[in-house]
Amino acid sequence: MLAFLQIKAMSSTVDFAQSTKEFIDKMCLVLVGPDPRGVSDDPEASEVLNELIQIYVGVEDKSSIAIIVLNIENREENHQTINALQ
Repeated sequence: MLAFLQIKAMSSTVDFAQSTKEFIDKMCLVLVGPDPRGVSDDPEASEVLNELIQIYVGVEDKSSIAIIVLNIENREENHQTINALQ
């Protein structure tokens, strides 16, 4: 199975929801972004993450989807996680 990996801030300018809907039946989907609680300059991040979670909850087969929320306080762990995913 092919994989689609999207690593970006969870903001409304990045359409994670559309990516999820487009690729959900076609390949493994991995969405990675910072924990919205640690991003003070993006007030929409929590809303975007909640929308993703609602889409995820509604998907019957969750085996091909991963939503990874990174704790931005631990930069070394984030670098290792992103390097491993890439």
